[in-house]
Amino acid sequence: MTYIIIGGSVGGAIVLGTFVYGAVRRFVRMKWTPYQILLLFALTLIVPLLRNVISGTVGFAVGAGLLFVGAAIILAGSYFLRRALLNRKGSSFASNFFDRFFGAFTALFAIVLYLVIFAASALVVLQYVAPLEFLDVVYQNAIWINFGQKYALDLLLVTLVLLMVRGGYRLGFLCSLQTLLTIVFVFGALMLSVYGTLNWGFLNGLVAKLSTGLSASLGSLVGFLLAFFIVSFVFTFLLVTVFMGLNALLCIPIKRLEKGRIISAIDGSVMAVISFAVLMVVVCGFDAGVFALANGVIEGLGEFGTTLSEVFMKIESAIRGSSFGGFLYDNSPINALIN
Repeated sequence: MTYIIIGGSVGGAIVLGTFVYGAVRRFVRMKWTPYQILLLFALTLIVPLLRNVISGTVGFAVGAGLLFVGAAIILAGSYFLRRALLNRKGSSFASNFFDRFFGAFTALFAIVLYLVIFAASALVVLQYVAPLEFLDVVYQNAIWINFGQKYALDLLLVTLVLLMVRGGYRLGFLCSLQTLLTIVFVFGALMLSVYGTLNWGFLNGLVAKLSTGLSASLGSLVGFLLAFFIVSFVFTFLLVTVFMGLNALLCIPIKRLEKGRIISAIDGSVMAVISFAVLMVVVCGFDAGVFALANGVIEGLGEFGTTLSEVFMKIESAIRGSSFGGFLYDNSPINALIN
């Protein structure tokens, strides 16, 4: 009883806090992701029509293109609608009231929708992979049979698509390039310092001199390792300083380019396409792994392979049981190659 009271109190506090947050932030400044998810999900409901018209690689390309174009149109429409609402002149009591009311509703709806999506996806996996007896009440419900097990994974996929496309657009290709250059410079400096300490004479000489002094008190092995670490660390720091300086110089023209609206839009669009393409590659790779393990494409695993095949056959059934996700799986170009 105590746990129920505590749980209810925590849940009530979260609901109240979410409601207040949405009311204060207002609808016009809230993220409209839950509505965007439902709109894009509604677009995927035409899949039964696609199954009867196209298949194979073309079917996959059309399905993926439908996702991307739909996400782009929904996000662009949301942007222009938000700008129109923000730029409206004057505001009445009624408009302020509804702005705050729908802001609170949107905040609560977002939490509910995310919980439903992830809980339903987990239930689908459990239903096929590790069915639990006490969940039979859910699995035998008409709502679950007709909707839940068919569309749960599709809602999860749609959510990932929206987040990747929107995140890619906001991040931008130039900013991503800047981040990539930073990572490459730091990693390159680390590798070069280790290689240089091992192979370059003047650095070897520094290690030898330093280890001679340290070995007297710490022992030869510890002294050498500590000397090697100190020299590598100092050399890495110097290289990183030089590389980051070069990176900063390269970033000056990038930042100037980002200030232009047209360049910024193109930059964001390029990264949105790349982000979506990466997600589709991951989806294809996951589907290919499931297909290979479920259908015994990978040989030489013995009894372990048989067990894996049984598990992944259930995962395959879960994927094929979904509407849009099953369509992409059945028409995956990688699955066709390894079949």
